[in-house]
Amino acid sequence: MSNRKKLGLCFLGVFGAVFFIVICAYLTENNLVSSSAGFFLTFISMVLLFAVVVIAVKVDYSVGSYVCTKCGNKFNPTFNAYLFAPHIFNTRCLKCPECKNKSWCKKIIK
Repeated sequence: MSNRKKLGLCFLGVFGAVFFIVICAYLTENNLVSSSAGFFLTFISMVLLFAVVVIAVKVDYSVGSYVCTKCGNKFNPTFNAYLFAPHIFNTRCLKCPECKNKSWCKKIIK
């Protein structure tokens, strides 16, 4: 399976889990299920959402590398640097191991 398909499936899973949470809230709010059943369904959907988000982050981390805008070096950041770096879509503010400058690095999917 290609990396783009893996990413697409992960984000589809996140949206599916959020949709399940909304359905559980609707069923509970309109008294279509008991409050204990609604709590159980919501708890299961939150666990599902957490698991899907963890998988999506790991897949997103593993499928690409970043290019420094200052020196053009291609590199893979550490997982902690990847996880806690500010980001906008496929761009993260990372420190390049080559030139040691912090810049907005563009992601290249392998």
